[in-house]
Amino acid sequence: MKSHFLFKPGEWVGEGEVSFSFSPDKLPFKVQWVIYDESQGAICSVQTVRIEGQEQMVNAFKSIYKEDDRFDITLENADLGSFQGTGLFLENSIAWEFHYPGILEGYEIYERTSDKEYTLRAEYCGEDVRTIIVGHLHRK
Repeated sequence: MKSHFLFKPGEWVGEGEVSFSFSPDKLPFKVQWVIYDESQGAICSVQTVRIEGQEQMVNAFKSIYKEDDRFDITLENADLGSFQGTGLFLENSIAWEFHYPGILEGYEIYERTSDKEYTLRAEYCGEDVRTIIVGHLHRK
């Protein structure tokens, strides 16, 4: 199941809306993923998120295929720190989650709609805020 975007070198771009629990507003965002070649059994990627009216956020991911339909994932962010999570492949979707209660808890689900496009849905909770993300991603 390494055929999903996170395990294939290339560039993906997308857009959607993000909302926060402290506001009824939905803000547009743009996202770019750059997936690099496999190195020592891991795929490294950089995700850049631009939310209207805010500074861009850059996340570095390292994904390691484990067995069958599972993988480990590490998220590194200069402001938030480093987090270990687990991921799951299905035929037409890929998802991962992080569990650090009170700091960062959440998930992302990418559902393949074609060989070059995914829809995305994510939800994260921090200390006092819940973030909901909905959008789509396509190969550049």
